Amino acid sequence: MLRKVPLISGNPFNNFAADTVWMARLARVGDLVRVPRVLYRKRYHAGNTHTRWSRWRTGYKIGAWTRHCLDMLAETLAGAPDPASRRLLHAAARERLAPETAAVGPYQALLLSMSPTRKKRMIRRFEMAAAARTDIGLLHSATCPPIGSENWLTKWLLRDYLNL
Repeated sequence: MLRKVPLISGNPFNNFAADTVWMARLARVGDLVRVPRVLYRKRYHAGNTHTRWSRWRTGYKIGAWTRHCLDMLAETLAGAPDPASRRLLHAAARERLAPETAAVGPYQALLLSMSPTRKKRMIRRFEMAAAARTDIGLLHSATCPPIGSENWLTKWLLRDYLNL
């Protein structure tokens, strides 16, 4: 099964939650089965990447979370059988990105405390970034800035989120 799955792809936000995206990719090619013994240990300490996530600037956290939601959406869309399923997955991704009542992930408090204006701006940027990606595409009424280079999206996300 592992030979069918590309390696962990990472992302420009210090590889934020890249292992989670990879697990979603694994689930597309076969069942994830619980084995009743330890095969892997993730160590948490003051200097590891996971622990540092909480110390990032707010704008960088939002950028990382947005990129993670985009990557997870791309993985789920790869298995969507029809347009109706794609629409449901898009809606679920937007709700995970900017939840109204209950949040998941490392930035629950931040997401739930965001102003409606900031949430709308985050959703709009999410939709624009999704529209620009070939593995996702246009969500509904998103418009996208012209593509100037292969890395334009990363630069655009980083610039906008670091300046929020």
